[in-house]
Amino acid sequence: MFDHILVPLDGSELAEQALPHASDIAKTNGATVHFIQVTSDHPEAAGFRSGLSSESQASNLEISRQLEQAMVDRARDYLTRIAAPIKNEGITVETELHHGSPHEHIVEYAENNDIDLIVMSSHGHGGVRRMLTGSTTDKVVRAAEVPVLVIPCED
Repeated sequence: MFDHILVPLDGSELAEQALPHASDIAKTNGATVHFIQVTSDHPEAAGFRSGLSSESQASNLEISRQLEQAMVDRARDYLTRIAAPIKNEGITVETELHHGSPHEHIVEYAENNDIDLIVMSSHGHGGVRRMLTGSTTDKVVRAAEVPVLVIPCED
């Protein structure tokens, strides 16, 4: 029934609570698990880009580039670490790192990679708090064209 399962991760323990559920479904169905992490601009890197003097712009750009590269390297290492135990269970795993708006990249990845199911966790906040803060999970549920299994979690 499910051949490709997408698990979006953001580096948090909360997001990782979806892993056992996705792993169980993948084992039952012989599915491939896809992990995606979407990074965005690091606040410090963005601050360096807006340097005030032209003399410091080159230095600021280099520091910004180094910060962004460190963030990418950390995200890749994280995905490799998360994928290892799942692979050890005999499950095929694919990992990808994207940059930009998380919900947009998650939905786009699902559409472009024949994803049958998205498994992700949520804080379980509802009502006004979710309306004010928005939720990547909520946005994915609304935009995805495939089923989304939401694992309600506590911090």
